[in-house]
Amino acid sequence: MPDVAASETLFIPTVVLVETIWVLARAYKVSRQELVQIVDSIVRARHFDFADETLVNIFGNGTQIPG
Repeated sequence: MPDVAASETLFIPTVVLVETIWVLARAYKVSRQELVQIVDSIVRARHFDFADETLVNIFGNGTQIPG
């Protein structure tokens, strides 16, 4: 897999973020608290660009994360 340059961003479609959260919560039984920390880390990563910033902010504060 090629490295991402510091100036590049990777586009993350909404469905990818939602599916990632769902798999972590349901298949891997990650706790809600851990999910909030994981999503926060993903959202804060400078090299990601999200399709829906509003949805990212909702997930980022943990209000809509399954648990």
